[in-house]
Amino acid sequence: MGWKRVISIALFIIAGYYLLISAGLIPGGVAFGNYHPDEKALALVAISFIIIGLLLDDIWRRKIKNALS
Repeated sequence: MGWKRVISIALFIIAGYYLLISAGLIPGGVAFGNYHPDEKALALVAISFIIIGLLLDDIWRRKIKNALS
């Protein structure tokens, strides 16, 4: 596995964790301490992490490029 794929998988894991926090399944204090971010902002950050993770991975980037062409 290349380093891009490892970073992509890490971004997917972080994004999933942020989505669970924004959905209210995990309390936000566990991850952020006294700072409580807005659920919408956390969901947008998670979605952007997913998009960045998909674009970093060579296999998924090729699939997205072929689907759009």
